[in-house]
Amino acid sequence: MGLPIAQGRARIMLRKTHGGRIVPRGITPARTRSFASFVATMAQAAMRTRTVTKFPLDCPLAIEVISYFHKPRRPLFGDTLMCVKPDGSNLLKLVEDALEVAGVYRNDSRICDGTYRKRYADTERTVIRLWRLEEEVRDG
Repeated sequence: MGLPIAQGRARIMLRKTHGGRIVPRGITPARTRSFASFVATMAQAAMRTRTVTKFPLDCPLAIEVISYFHKPRRPLFGDTLMCVKPDGSNLLKLVEDALEVAGVYRNDSRICDGTYRKRYADTERTVIRLWRLEEEVRDG
């Protein structure tokens, strides 16, 4: 799905209203907005190919996000494992939010299981897998 971008921190700006009040306003970084928009567009295109599934999903879900980055000349921990920034949790959060905006699921609180992986590869990309979870049967 393209170059992986992590969820950027919103910057708080103080703005003066016409009435003289000062109000805070959060501004999301442009790279974050751009990648989230790209993920949402790709998700909507994928949803159009699914004729059986009704969107937005409103059931327990699991998500897996694999982010592939170009390998530096001297990776710290081997040839494939990426143990440097950006944080995997921020990569996952951006994808979760973008899929909600795209209308894939009603709310990202429906995600019960979530994993991310960061790897080095020849081609930078993001792979997203989302599936329904069945109720776990417990003895007791």
